Amino acid sequence: MLRFIGLVAIFMAHTFTSVVILQTVCFDVTLLILLSGAAFALTMNKNKKFHYGDYMWKRIVRLVLPTWIFLSVYFCICYVLSVNISPYHLVYSFTLLTEWYVWIIRVFLFIAALSPIILWQDRLIKNNTVFFLVVIVFFLFFDICTRDSMIEFHSFDFINKHLRQYLLYMLLICIPYVMIYAIGFRITRFSNIEILLYSFIMLVIFCCMCTFRYHVNGEFVRSDVDKYPPHLYYVSFTLGVSMLLWRIRKSIEKILIKIPFTMNCILFIGQNTIWIYLWHVLFLSMTKDINHDFWRFCIVFLASIAIYLIQFSLVKKIILPNLKNEKTKKYINRILCG
Repeated sequence: MLRFIGLVAIFMAHTFTSVVILQTVCFDVTLLILLSGAAFALTMNKNKKFHYGDYMWKRIVRLVLPTWIFLSVYFCICYVLSVNISPYHLVYSFTLLTEWYVWIIRVFLFIAALSPIILWQDRLIKNNTVFFLVVIVFFLFFDICTRDSMIEFHSFDFINKHLRQYLLYMLLICIPYVMIYAIGFRITRFSNIEILLYSFIMLVIFCCMCTFRYHVNGEFVRSDVDKYPPHLYYVSFTLGVSMLLWRIRKSIEKILIKIPFTMNCILFIGQNTIWIYLWHVLFLSMTKDINHDFWRFCIVFLASIAIYLIQFSLVKKIILPNLKNEKTKKYINRILCG
C-alpha cells in the first residue's frame, strides 16, 4: 500500500508545478527506498542465509532488464516519430549514468551491490538509538563534505568530464540513499514509540533548517533543492514523513479496505511499480504540452496503468501459456510482470 503512495507521489512530482504540492510529495523516492530496505529485512528473516550472487542477479533481472527493454521501446518510438535523441543520452540512459528518469534504477542497483555492508552495519550496531544517531551524523558529515563545492574533483583534473560525472552520480547521489535503505532495513525492529520519536526528530531538524533558510533567503526553500545529492535538509523532511507513513500504514489500510475494490487495485499497483513507473516516462513525454497539472497527472497515471494492464494480460494469457520451459516462464514473468 505504501508503494502505491510512493508511486503516486512520484507521478505528482513529475506533473505538478505547485510549490506546496512539490514540497508535500518530495518524500516519494525516500519512501520507496525505505520500503525496499524493509522488504529486504523481511526476506532475510525468512531466509537466514544470504547468497550475494543470487541476490544481485535477481535485482538485475527485476530492475535492469525491464529498464533496458523499456528504453529500447521508448527510443524506437522516438526514432519513428523523428524525435532527435543525442547519442550521449542513449549511452547514459542504458548505462544508467544519467539524471534522467532511470537514475533511480541505478540507485537501487548500487544499494543492492552494497547489501553485505548494510548487513554488517546492522549486526555491528545493536542499539536502535545509536543506529539512528549514526545515520544523522553521517548526513551531517556528508553535508559538510559536499555542501556548495559538490565535490567537483578539482584534484582530478586529468580525469575526463564523463568519468567525473560518473563519480559524481555514483558516489554523491547513491551513497546517501544507502543510509536510508539501512534505516528501512532496521525499521521492522523499531518500536512504535521509537518510530514516532525518530520521525519527530527528523521533522524538527527540517523545521529548524527551513526557518534558517527562510531568514537567509527571504522566502520558503523547498527541501527537494537538496535532492541531488540528498542532503540533510531534504532527508530530514522525506525520512521523517516516510517513517510516519510506515507507523500509520495499518490505520490507512483499515480505512481503504472498507471501500470496495480499492484495496485490490492499490495492492496490484503497489506490486507492479517498476513497469508502471517506466511507462509513465513515455506518457510524460507525450503530455509535456498539457498545461493543466491535474489533467496531465490523470492522463499519465491512468495511461501508465492501462498500458501495463495490457502488457500484464498479454504475458499472463498469451505468452506464458505457450512456453514449455518452466525456467523461461519464470524469467519472462519476473521481467515483464515485475
